[in-house]
Amino acid sequence: MKKILLLTFLAIFIISTMLTGCSSAKYNTDYSPHISDITAAGRNEGSESSQFVDITLTFNQTISLSDDPLANMDLTIGGKSPDYDKLTVTQNADNALTIAVPVTAITTGNLVIDEKKENTGYTGILNEDASACAYPFSCELLIPSGISLTTDESYSGGGTKVQVEGTWDIRSITWLELLSDGSPVTSQVSDTSELYQDTAIAVHGHDFLLCDETMIAETIAETLTKHFGSSYAFYANGSSVTCEKLDNTDTAQLELKIYTYKTIKEK
Repeated sequence: MKKILLLTFLAIFIISTMLTGCSSAKYNTDYSPHISDITAAGRNEGSESSQFVDITLTFNQTISLSDDPLANMDLTIGGKSPDYDKLTVTQNADNALTIAVPVTAITTGNLVIDEKKENTGYTGILNEDASACAYPFSCELLIPSGISLTTDESYSGGGTKVQVEGTWDIRSITWLELLSDGSPVTSQVSDTSELYQDTAIAVHGHDFLLCDETMIAETIAETLTKHFGSSYAFYANGSSVTCEKLDNTDTAQLELKIYTYKTIKEK
């Protein structure tokens, strides 16, 4: 009888351990890892079927990971949750982890991370001795497309000139803003699906595997002409894009920039 009871106890212990693969540690203001930064970057391995978004979370101290590092994490891209079974999590530094998310295309590119159960913390991300889980936080950012613009400071015309650097990492959208004296210029296109936050316009990277910086500059100039062509002229020359005012009396300072944002909030 004692042997049966012992075996029963062991069976219950093993099953309960298996069912609680993630840590039961709670968050603590003093001992929990606190989020310090989040970054995201697209990458591909040379084909449309090998596109990923790598999301890196950095904390203020050394971390450890439970068997379920994404426990209590609600992650969405463009308002949609990925297939969690296909996500890969690696601890790439003492105080950081990277989540690799397979994707096929990114439209708005809006990445949001929050708790599934409020005020619980991220129970799969622990401090070094696994005594406390990561402190509750939420974060949101626009996933970069891989393209950047550098203003040509030597340009002396009545507008602005930028140099295109980089290419699309994945099939995605680069969101651009045309600024006049620091304020966004309103698009002349009524299709709001081509706008983000009413001010940024969409430059599509459908052929991300084939495009070079020259092709991207041409696409940017064509897209800007579509949205602002009645008031400004846009030219692509190699990998540069020039914007000129059609009104010679307009003295406003023009600027072309890539729209982006990032917010991190502890609770």
